Amino acid sequence: MSHRFCVAPRATFALCFLLVLGASACNQNDAQAAAQAPPAEPKVEQAPAAAAQPTSEQAATLAKPSYDEEAFTLTLTGPSSAKVGESVKFVVTLSAKNGFKVNEEYPVKFRPATVTGVVWAKEIVGKDDGQVEKSKVLLPVEVKLSQPGTFEVTGKLSFSVCTDDRCLIEKRDLGVSITAS
Repeated sequence: MSHRFCVAPRATFALCFLLVLGASACNQNDAQAAAQAPPAEPKVEQAPAAAAQPTSEQAATLAKPSYDEEAFTLTLTGPSSAKVGESVKFVVTLSAKNGFKVNEEYPVKFRPATVTGVVWAKEIVGKDDGQVEKSKVLLPVEVKLSQPGTFEVTGKLSFSVCTDDRCLIEKRDLGVSITAS
């Protein structure tokens, strides 16, 4: 704000003086805040994050058995029924496409959701547990169903696919239903 706007009778001069003083203080506070702000981080492309982590029940409703996107396809496959107490095997498959490749340096992992009646063989299934190729990842996941009923076998896959120019860091909720008898 400039002093040229304050050419007025004495009553408005005081008001103008306060406005100029206030604007000057704001500018100093902005400069101090900018000086104290940490340096900007380089941009990394990521999927939009949810405001809060979903509960197991919410994750089950967000989970899908497959995704088909520009850079990749992703599926969780397995049987739709099983016997209570028997080991049941599922496979998480990530396939890069359209010039993308699996980022072999990224710690690909499937983190199962806690669901009553579903007992996971492992808390986290990582790329060391599966098969990683240039354009494909296969992760075996294993569960036991502890009681009869229909259950959602769900979890979150964290992964990255890249081209020569850019890398995408992604997370997707996967899930399928299974009935135990």
